[in-house]
Amino acid sequence: MNQNKNLFSGKPQIFRTMLSVIAALLVYEAGKAAGLLLAGILLEYGMTGGGGSGTVNEGLAGGLTNLIMILTGGLACFAVWKSSLDFRIKKKPACKRACVFILLAASLSLGLNIIIAYLDLARHSQTFQQVAQQQADVPLWLGICLYGIAAPLSEELVFRGIIYGKSREVFGAPAAMVFSGVVFGIYHGNLVQGMYASLLGIMLAWVKERYGTLLAPVIFHGAGNLAVFLLINVAGLGNVLAQPLVCAGLLAVSGVSFWYLFTRNAAA
Repeated sequence: MNQNKNLFSGKPQIFRTMLSVIAALLVYEAGKAAGLLLAGILLEYGMTGGGGSGTVNEGLAGGLTNLIMILTGGLACFAVWKSSLDFRIKKKPACKRACVFILLAASLSLGLNIIIAYLDLARHSQTFQQVAQQQADVPLWLGICLYGIAAPLSEELVFRGIIYGKSREVFGAPAAMVFSGVVFGIYHGNLVQGMYASLLGIMLAWVKERYGTLLAPVIFHGAGNLAVFLLINVAGLGNVLAQPLVCAGLLAVSGVSFWYLFTRNAAA
């Protein structure tokens, strides 16, 4: 009888964790829905004067809408779970370590993008093709704000701050890293982004665990996003970076950078 009790004693915790995951995603989506309404109002009355005769660049309108939706979604989750979110920096990292940290984020994000491009999965996903086109149409300044600041901040708050934090309490760090990464991938809604986001999500959870502050994965996520956006979408260097030697070099740089950070004391 005691053995059976011990066997099922963890089930309430797992159930509560899954409810927390679902709740975080629902609150995030509810916040984004409110942001969509707000963006519609702002674009209609703010940029066209409410007369309906003005026109707004499609890329600009889509980017602004996404920016507002992501920020309102993150704000909704922050309002509910702010007591469990920690953005404090325990100790300022050395300049050399910070540079390696950024280098790892950029090289890993670019390397993963290239590997997934080699798999040629994009042609099988119309959803990803639409997302990629929307990303390419966003103006430079808005892309920096959206992909470098807003998306990393809100997504890390939800997926590493809440989902990874809650699942870690039950599954432990290694399993929670994989679990939160897979949830992050599934959330993106298409195979190409899902694979990339799952792998990156595991890395981001490790960064959160390693440095003990949500600010670390926010910076890592933002640096990786900006590297991809600026070099591939803005500069159009996708074909240059997709060369086998360049891809191998990026992965080698990310591996060496990870080893350097892994073997150093996170608090030093």
